[in-house]
Amino acid sequence: MGDGDVGKKRILILATDSVEWGRGVSSELDRLGYEAVVADGPNFAWHALLDGAYDAIIVEAVDDLAEGCLITRMLRDRWSMPIIVLSDSRNAQDRINCYEAGADLYLTAPVDMPELVARLGSLLRRAEITAELQRRFGQEKPDYTRTWLSRG
Repeated sequence: MGDGDVGKKRILILATDSVEWGRGVSSELDRLGYEAVVADGPNFAWHALLDGAYDAIIVEAVDDLAEGCLITRMLRDRWSMPIIVLSDSRNAQDRINCYEAGADLYLTAPVDMPELVARLGSLLRRAEITAELQRRFGQEKPDYTRTWLSRG
């Protein structure tokens, strides 16, 4: 976060078909300093994203991983914010499919909340650096090699 963002609460959206699960995760994330909005299904998540400014998305894909990957691909085509997919599948190909669809992180359920928060923080820091490089160098996708070599 920039100096003007100190203390700014990060806003997340939880795209889930299980509102009960979403409320539990939202409550825990709120307790840890995030504001988490629960979207009941992909359509509500999409409309919420169109209407608001969010820092990251968590896609819960426990019941239907194929749908979760499809949602992730649609989100990635439009937004660059971090996307975390949560699923109960431990299958390597399922993880690969989600990453290829645009997920930044894939975690298996049940989720260890301290790990989720640590990884979320890491993704948000990386997103901030990328946004700053885009502002500074005016590139849609920063060329990290050029930036690194030009420092000095």
